Amino acid sequence: MPNIKLDYRYSGILEKEIMKKSMEVKAVHSELCEMAKDKDEFAGWLTLPIKYDKKEFERIKEVADKIRKDSDVFLVIGIGGSYLGARAVIESLASSFSNLLDAKERKAPQVLYVGNNLSPNYINELIEAIRK
Repeated sequence: MPNIKLDYRYSGILEKEIMKKSMEVKAVHSELCEMAKDKDEFAGWLTLPIKYDKKEFERIKEVADKIRKDSDVFLVIGIGGSYLGARAVIESLASSFSNLLDAKERKAPQVLYVGNNLSPNYINELIEAIRK
């Protein structure tokens, strides 16, 4: 970390306060690096984007291209983290109002979510909406 330069002027935090925590940060970093070696710890994200399954990534891109080409609507089904994680990534990469664009203007299918609301009315209304 000696190559990192931080500007504390507008942070409201004194540099000496941050430096007091440096040993704790180093310890946590070391612990995370050790965890990343154990496949059961789910800490593989620490080595991204350097280390990943490149063949799997290519398969994902191919499927995504096919979905974009062949689909008008894409349903994300999940609750809790499954729903929120997918939604966070989709919304961070898409235009805020892409779902409101005409199908010809959109670069991807309209994205709708199922599972975040277990009401039978919601699901029935969703089915009716995508039938049109």
